[in-house]
Amino acid sequence: MLHRLKIRTKLLLLAGVPALVLVILTLIGVTRLTTEIQKVHHARNVAALVVALGEVAHELQKERGMSAGFLASRGVKFADRLPDQRTASDTEIAGLRAALAAVDLTRATPEYSRLLQASITGLDRIAVLRTRIDSLAARPPESFKTYSDTIADLLEVATRSGNELPDARIARLANAKSALLYLKERNGQERAILSGAFSAGQITAPNYEILLTLLSDQASFQRLTLAFATPEQRAAFESGLDHPSVRDVEQVEIMVRNLGVGTELIYPPELWFDQITAKIDRLREVEEGFSRDIAQAVNEQARRTHTTLTAFLLLTGLTLLATLWLGVLIVRGILRQMGGEPAFAVEVARAIADGVLDKDIPLRSGDRTSLLAAMQHMQRELHERIESERRLAAESRRIQSALDKASTNVMVIDDAERIIYMNAAMTRLLRESESDIRRDLPDFDAAALLGRPFATLQPQSATPAPLSDLSAERIEEIQLGGRLLRRVANPVLNEQGERLGSVVEWTDRTTEVGIERELSAVVEAAVHGDFSGRLDPKGKRGFFLHLSEGLNQLLGIVSSGLGDLARVMNAIAKGDLSQGITAEYEGTFGQLKSDTNATLAQLRDVVGRILESSAAINSAAQEISSGNLDLSSRTESQAGSLEQTASSMERFNTSVQRNAQNAQQANELSSMANQRIQRGGETVRSVVGTMNGIQESSRRIADIIGVIDSIAFQTNILALNAAVEAARAGEQGKGFAVVALEVRQLAQRSAQAAKEIKTLILDSMSKVDGGARLARQAGTEMEEVVESFHQVAALISEIANASLEQSTGIDQATQSITQIDAMTQQNAALVEQAAAATESLEDQARELAHAVSIFKLDEHTSLIEVSR
Repeated sequence: MLHRLKIRTKLLLLAGVPALVLVILTLIGVTRLTTEIQKVHHARNVAALVVALGEVAHELQKERGMSAGFLASRGVKFADRLPDQRTASDTEIAGLRAALAAVDLTRATPEYSRLLQASITGLDRIAVLRTRIDSLAARPPESFKTYSDTIADLLEVATRSGNELPDARIARLANAKSALLYLKERNGQERAILSGAFSAGQITAPNYEILLTLLSDQASFQRLTLAFATPEQRAAFESGLDHPSVRDVEQVEIMVRNLGVGTELIYPPELWFDQITAKIDRLREVEEGFSRDIAQAVNEQARRTHTTLTAFLLLTGLTLLATLWLGVLIVRGILRQMGGEPAFAVEVARAIADGVLDKDIPLRSGDRTSLLAAMQHMQRELHERIESERRLAAESRRIQSALDKASTNVMVIDDAERIIYMNAAMTRLLRESESDIRRDLPDFDAAALLGRPFATLQPQSATPAPLSDLSAERIEEIQLGGRLLRRVANPVLNEQGERLGSVVEWTDRTTEVGIERELSAVVEAAVHGDFSGRLDPKGKRGFFLHLSEGLNQLLGIVSSGLGDLARVMNAIAKGDLSQGITAEYEGTFGQLKSDTNATLAQLRDVVGRILESSAAINSAAQEISSGNLDLSSRTESQAGSLEQTASSMERFNTSVQRNAQNAQQANELSSMANQRIQRGGETVRSVVGTMNGIQESSRRIADIIGVIDSIAFQTNILALNAAVEAARAGEQGKGFAVVALEVRQLAQRSAQAAKEIKTLILDSMSKVDGGARLARQAGTEMEEVVESFHQVAALISEIANASLEQSTGIDQATQSITQIDAMTQQNAALVEQAAAATESLEDQARELAHAVSIFKLDEHTSLIEVSR
């Protein structure tokens, strides 16, 4: 039946088949792009959920710290601040519920949905806990654990959210934010632990161990944050931690570690809470920046996806119109534009419709407009597009498989350094490497590693450090059977800090190192201008395959673009301005093409105007020459005036220097006199002290004389009594009476002498008192003289310093005037040089006009003709 149809009908049918295929492909592409847009919207909602999770975790961290202080102080501390904080937490929880409602859970994995439900259940437990806290029925450990578990659930959701994001860059940003959230959480737990400790006045042993673990975790999560962060985010993170509040927290941590367990902790809990909250707020500011980066990345991806959809629709629509238009042209010029037998064209069309896209279509030399040429182009485009879609589908399947199972190679070692666990990725790595490893370890068996010593995987030529001594992260690279393996080992500790074993993460870097070398060779060649090198995509997959294809495409574009640019530049060097870049480029090369063509147009315009400007330059040069002569005479007059000013400043400077020297000498004399006055004051103070001592000694002598007078009086009484008794004794007492009489007379003389000495001493004391008063008065006046002389010496010193500064300033002014004079002389010389240069400017203008005459403005016109 078809053989009876007209050629026009056949050709119209033939044009309709690829058009229908194009429509189907367009619908498929639109469907896929629409799915991508839905994924981007889902990613945007997940990113908003991550931000909301961080906000809730931040507020619950502050509520946890206040609750710990409230319970530890039995309701005394934080009673006024806790209600406001709960209100802030409830506000953010409401925002989290709204963000959760916007997430399409049908697109999420079951595990992710379960974590979301668990986090909401944890938030419901907070309301019950608050009631127990208000009634002081909850214990601090219970409160801390409930809050920490709830926050941990929220952070786990934030961490798993990275797996829900379709773009690797957005997932990396989400991972950086998750690590930062964990860092904030460890700071929040530290805030709660020490708030309770400061409120109670001491820290318990379990809490002390928890504190040490928190400090270690903070260091680990800080490194993890910096590892995932972009350079801009790392700079913002380091700037955020450069703050006094961070240093205050570090000082408190050092204090607590030095005091240890059981020692009384005297530190205001409110002050500690405010200090570490200020640090956490700094981390919060960095976190908000990370959130903005995630939102920006998601929005950029959304814009790119919408742009791709628009471009795809526009491209396919234009292609469909072009196909129909081409069919009309073919019908009009059937014999000229068929390009081959109609039966063969039908056969090719049927092959394309059947999905056979590798059929050879012979064309005449230079045939680009025939039906067969269009069909060949369509076949090639369809083949490339389908192959591209197949590659994309394969990549999507690999990415989906990687997301379903952990790709990290993990091994767990017990405390006896025996292998007790390997995940599937680790087992697969060892099985794949088994034959290679046996070259170094002949007895190696990947299936029998569990229960064997960890040293089994150590090269025989190396002496490994025992894992039992591991106290921090250890990173090492080993060679086994020609493979380069990287091991990251970390200790596993319990809550009491006791060692349970180790966890080791393995990475096979053999392929990575090989690609690095291959990439280095290609880049090195490109650095030296050779863009012919390419990366062999054979044997590569995933990221390395995309990297190879992308770099090869980049080198091809760069080579082509630079070739066109070199061609145009070579033409310009030969004076040919008629060339240009006609090939189609995008992005920077497209801009380079536009700029190069615009530059050529500008050069043609500029070179054309140079001749017109040469005459104007010649006229201006004559005017400049006249002005230079006038400027030269004024400059010489100014130089003479500056020489006179410099001479006057030199004389003034000499006078000021003499004044400064005299003031300095007066300052030295004043200093010497001040020292002597001070020594005189010290002497007067010594005299005053001596007079006070003499006065005290006189008082003591007077007291002693009084005692002697009393003794003489009592002796006289005793002698009188003895005489009376002797008289009573009669003749037997006469000798004793004579002795008593002598004693009485001696006592009377002693009393008389004591009275005279006392009179002299009293007179001496009166004079000593007067001398002491005069000495104290002299000491007071001497101190006033010393103080006044201090002020005089200070004034003289200030005068000397001012004179010295004045001398220095005048000296600098003199030097400046001398420099101005020298510069004026140079200006005069430059004016003369400018005059000479102006004279040659006319010749150069003529030479310029002749020089540009070699340029060719277009294919038929040169500047030689223009200049004529």
